[in-house]
Amino acid sequence: MPKIVRVLFGDINADGRFEKCRKTVENDIEYCCHNRFQPEYVSYTFGEDNHKQLLDLGIDSRLVDKKPIAWDLNTQMMRHKLEAFKIGVEEFEEILLLDWDVLPVKPIPDSFWDTLRNKGEIQAILRKYRYPKCDWRDEDKGYIPCAAFVYINNKNIPDELLVIWNRLGKIWSEEVVLAKYLDDVSYGWRGIDYYWDNFEPDFFELVQRNAIVYPSHKRQSKNKIFHHFHDCGIRKGLKRIHDKQELHEWEK
Repeated sequence: MPKIVRVLFGDINADGRFEKCRKTVENDIEYCCHNRFQPEYVSYTFGEDNHKQLLDLGIDSRLVDKKPIAWDLNTQMMRHKLEAFKIGVEEFEEILLLDWDVLPVKPIPDSFWDTLRNKGEIQAILRKYRYPKCDWRDEDKGYIPCAAFVYINNKNIPDELLVIWNRLGKIWSEEVVLAKYLDDVSYGWRGIDYYWDNFEPDFFELVQRNAIVYPSHKRQSKNKIFHHFHDCGIRKGLKRIHDKQELHEWEK
């Protein structure tokens, strides 16, 4: 049976540059709990305190490691997410991994999983950065999959992602690893139209204007169920959605 999964790691009480990031995640977890459109999901959780926290909130948490940090946050932070890919497909065979700040604005349709599985074994929306990420390409080096919404239905893919992670041997994000994998299976970067046809999922939309790759007519063809709520004001506002009129304003 397919499953939506999330991953939680790190220490809420830790000092340093990751403290603010983790506090933002805490807020996002609260917003998930208040979101009336949130479908069932599993959290793969690192750290016994994190595990207890989620269980106390009524979240289906699976303890992956008693330690909150299994890989160094300065050099391998996103290795935790790759582990969630691996465990998720081993348990459910078909998963959609969401970051905590990816939230639904309306119910998912009955066709949700069929629509995803009919497109490809792995999908993640294409976004752009102002600076190069994929230095092996000759062009579009800043175009890269967004790892906030990743669909996988092949058990071999997480292992292949881990091979790439280890082979690159640098401080990479999971997005760079996804980009290299998708380029490899496509025999090189084939451009944004090829990416749209093969790897761009339905149901998800970025709200960051400077990250958008595709023209509006393509984006409008999506059934935008999930949004990426980077802006704190937008995330807090999600808790105040109670009627169709407010929901309509959110979907604009």
